[in-house]
Amino acid sequence: MEIDKVGFNHRLVSMLNDLGFHTVEELVELFNKMGYEGINKDLPLPSTDDPDYMHIKNRRRDRLASFKKRVVPRLIELGYIEDLPSPEQIEQETGRKLLGIVDAAKIIKCDPGTLEQNYLGTIIKETSYIVAYEDFLPHKVQQKYLFFEDDLKEISSRYAFNLTEIASELNINSKNLAQTLKRKLSDEEMKFAQLNMRHWNKEWIVNNIEEIISRKNKSYLEGVDYTIYFSNQLNSLIDSYFKDRLKGVEIEFDGKTYFPEPIKKETAAKRYRGALERYFYKVLCGRAGIENYWGMVTKNSFRELMPEEEARIRELNFDLSQFESNDLLSIYKGLKSDGSKKACTNVLKPFLYYYLMKREEEYYEKLERSYNESFVFDSKMERDKLFLMKRRFDKALKNETPTKASKPLNPRVKFYGTRKDIVECFKTLLRNEVGAINGGLRFPIKSAAVMLTGFLTGIRPLEMIEIDIDKHLDIEKDPNHPDFGFLKKYLFSETENDFVRTNINDPEGWSRLWIDEEISKGTYSPSPEYGTIIVPRLADFLNYYLRWLYGRQLSKFDKGKGYLFRSDERIPSMQYRNPNSLTTFIRRWRHEFPFLDPEEVSNFAYYETRHTVNNLIINKTLIRDPQINEWKVRVAEIHCRHSIGNDQGFTHSLSSINKEHYQEAVPLKIYYSVLKNALDFPFEHSKLIKWEKVNNPLGVAEYKGKDLSDGEVMNEVQIETEEPIQTINEVDFEAFEALNLELQKNKEMLQTLGIPRLAKKEYGLEKKDRLSKIEEVKKIIANLENDMDKLKERSLT
Repeated sequence: MEIDKVGFNHRLVSMLNDLGFHTVEELVELFNKMGYEGINKDLPLPSTDDPDYMHIKNRRRDRLASFKKRVVPRLIELGYIEDLPSPEQIEQETGRKLLGIVDAAKIIKCDPGTLEQNYLGTIIKETSYIVAYEDFLPHKVQQKYLFFEDDLKEISSRYAFNLTEIASELNINSKNLAQTLKRKLSDEEMKFAQLNMRHWNKEWIVNNIEEIISRKNKSYLEGVDYTIYFSNQLNSLIDSYFKDRLKGVEIEFDGKTYFPEPIKKETAAKRYRGALERYFYKVLCGRAGIENYWGMVTKNSFRELMPEEEARIRELNFDLSQFESNDLLSIYKGLKSDGSKKACTNVLKPFLYYYLMKREEEYYEKLERSYNESFVFDSKMERDKLFLMKRRFDKALKNETPTKASKPLNPRVKFYGTRKDIVECFKTLLRNEVGAINGGLRFPIKSAAVMLTGFLTGIRPLEMIEIDIDKHLDIEKDPNHPDFGFLKKYLFSETENDFVRTNINDPEGWSRLWIDEEISKGTYSPSPEYGTIIVPRLADFLNYYLRWLYGRQLSKFDKGKGYLFRSDERIPSMQYRNPNSLTTFIRRWRHEFPFLDPEEVSNFAYYETRHTVNNLIINKTLIRDPQINEWKVRVAEIHCRHSIGNDQGFTHSLSSINKEHYQEAVPLKIYYSVLKNALDFPFEHSKLIKWEKVNNPLGVAEYKGKDLSDGEVMNEVQIETEEPIQTINEVDFEAFEALNLELQKNKEMLQTLGIPRLAKKEYGLEKKDRLSKIEEVKKIIANLENDMDKLKERSLT
């Protein structure tokens, strides 16, 4: 059929004739071979520096618009080109809702132009949208794309975090993380990392951060390597210093021991080493006369030096024996507080004295050689040099180091919570009564478990992230036992003078945990031999929490293994890199805690749980038995695993010498009796008031709000833990996985079949064949899901 018989206007017919098209068949052949772009086959786009570039670009645009809006739709109407389905038909076929580009852009949180230019084919995959005149016949000519709503919502949920939240989990400064991503990601990668400045893909960044950082030798987590500016002698001295400190070598000089304590952990040695290297870099910069060298780019690195500045440092011949007051002032540059300056001195002084010790060893070696060999050695002069060096070191450290840390303008006020506060905090978190506007807590049961554990055991945040279920909790380890993986429960026996095992559901049953030396603060504050005991209410709640945790972890992992609190509940070995990441919810939502006064909000942190439990035992508990009452301070010390002798808030405390050398260890019976009176209190308000009238008569508080019984509280927990624990046995696991793999393959096929363009491309299916295949795959999916449900039921019975 000739073109002028189709119904095109005269101008369009003339344009098509000029392009060499005279029949409809020629147009259809072009479209089937090359699609819309075929209309510009004779008019390639030149380079941007061609003077005709814009003219040709506009001509191509006008041609393409005419072909899309006028020619192809008419050919479809006449039956020359495939009759594509309508958007409504595709929605019915796929069971999925379609959205226009404006609504799609709202979900993705960008403008339509950005979505089309930046996200199509990258974060929005081909299976997530359909194309007008290729997949569907649009109602309006302007409708170029339609998007599947469920895919867009899934994409949006992936980009639900801001960079500060992600940086906190990675234990990286947010500005440093932003700079790292900006400097090291390609434009394409950045599309996967962020939607915009406020919405980032946490999972993608966390999974790739190690590889991203390693793209250069310089690491933004560890800081710049400043040892390249040091002499070989200084580098060797730093190496031997940390090796000896980790071995426990005491630092002595002139017969006196100055630093007997070792550095006990590799992590601490690594931190101190980084600080020491930065200090001597600043010394070199100061001696080279470099200006503003102390400007920080990241937490652990300074501004980059210019080539001429680096050359000035390399020309120096710095010897540690020359260290003096001006060098310490160079280290202090950029430090604002006296506390920061004192911290520098605390790291620097042991190292300087280690150097003195090494020089003294050399002195005695040379002295001995001078007696046995023909070796000239002026012992008096060399010894005078040693003591002059020590005097210079001491003078610098004494004169330039602040004697007292400056007092903050707004001193931090410690929070000592009441039992009422503990109950309100626990219930507020468990019910997720914070952050209503922003969706509240991610896992209320986890936040409640963290706080209740802190309030009733006094465990430090650094220890909390180290607790291993199998190693530190008193759990049932027999896989054939019905309580496998959960805390054992005990009753205290007067006759046995020890704990005796009871049923896990016994509401009076206690439990225990062990904070060993390895994870305790400084390795010097472990639990007593019989453990840190856990009151019944916390033992019950931790078992509820464990049930929830095991239900969330991947089925291939066993119960009773891994960290108690994980950065990813699915994987037992996923430890928090920093305790602040575990307790972020406190800083984020503390302004909504009902038990805090306005002036207490800004000061409230996880550490207040330790202050609270200490204070409750010592100052808020009256024990009628005067002999047991006398043990309260000692019990508080062992329960929180520290000496409170120097804490001005506790007037009953004893000196460490008295405690270590003149007192017997706290008997388990005493420990149990004190905690029974101090921490084993009811959570029902009316019962708690009666309980406190007996155990804390001077501190009974008024209670407001709904009065829930303990049983009702645990029912609320069950709502949080209603996800079933999947425990498919080993025999059926492989079959289940095989079915699941087949299910996913068919779901992906169904997604592709729903888009005519992709169905033709991937499977060669069109029109009725495509629709028939869709129905076939739907039935296969239904059968697979049914088989998986049967397998699961059989395995769990």
